[in-house]
Amino acid sequence: MKIKKLNEDTLEQAVKRDAQQAASEIKNDVPVDAHKKGSVEKALDRIYKTAKRAQKSGTKEFQNLLLIGRAGVGKTAIVKRWAKDNGVNLVDKDAKTMDPSDLGGIVFADMEHPGQATKLRSNELDALQAPNSVLFLDEYNRAPSDVRGSLLTLINDHELVSGKEKIEFPNLLFTVAAINPPNPNYNTDELDAAERSRFYQEYVEAEPDVLLDFLVNRHFKPQLKDADEEEAKEIEGRIKLATTLLTNREFAFDTEEDENRLSEEDPNAPILNPRSFTKALEMSDGTKKDFLDVWNHMCNRDKKSMVERILANYQDIDDKANDALKRYKGGEEVKSAFQSTGEDFWGKLDL
Repeated sequence: MKIKKLNEDTLEQAVKRDAQQAASEIKNDVPVDAHKKGSVEKALDRIYKTAKRAQKSGTKEFQNLLLIGRAGVGKTAIVKRWAKDNGVNLVDKDAKTMDPSDLGGIVFADMEHPGQATKLRSNELDALQAPNSVLFLDEYNRAPSDVRGSLLTLINDHELVSGKEKIEFPNLLFTVAAINPPNPNYNTDELDAAERSRFYQEYVEAEPDVLLDFLVNRHFKPQLKDADEEEAKEIEGRIKLATTLLTNREFAFDTEEDENRLSEEDPNAPILNPRSFTKALEMSDGTKKDFLDVWNHMCNRDKKSMVERILANYQDIDDKANDALKRYKGGEEVKSAFQSTGEDFWGKLDL
């Protein structure tokens, strides 16, 4: 066999090539879909299309969307992401913190007429006058009843009486309201049939494939742009952990029954949903060991064994690079041994 001499730089380049290949393999394992739409985004697309047609024709029949799902399944995040993708002016309001003055106006003493009061118009919803507007009412079934009454008028008729004025919102396309399902774990009111009939209803459950698409392509990968070497390794580790777990058939988020049982055993016990899973990834340094340590504090501890089984043969992203480095360091030690005897180290390598 022909003996080929390599200098030290060539061997070091081979090590770097192995390390780069290791990182590349992780990236290649990640789904490459530009964007995967889940049930919520498909429902939003449907309502948006209908609303644009109604606006164009001048129809006053408005369709709206009610998202029903447990806390942490991603209702709010998905709506905000969809609005950004579609160039929608999303006016986001936390319904539970609203009071009647936010809609009907504020009462002031009339300085020109002592002993009398006047009601001034509220500007709380003026942002809805911008083109292509959508109103998002989070925690809708936690809003005070008098607020919900005014909101229902706005939702149904796209108008509101505030102060002494009737305000119309011609650029409001539709309303999205998000609620938690009636459950002892949530301090919510159940919507009556009349309220529900105003909405297209979508029940929201955690979708692992949709979450994976979001985490990889829209959350973690953009962070790589300005990351230094150490940060990039942690981000790539989080991507690989998310991909390994969320594509495994054994992986499952908590069901409503799981949450109810945990709540009865310990009201403060962490649960496993997309929100807690994402936070656990973000809190970890991207390695298996650290992620499992964080799991105890962020996610359902009863399901840690499930994660450990899935990750049983898991290797952190730097393992291959480390192996190459060990080979390189081993070569350095052998080189030193040959040099101490006056032998030609590189000439003895049969490469």
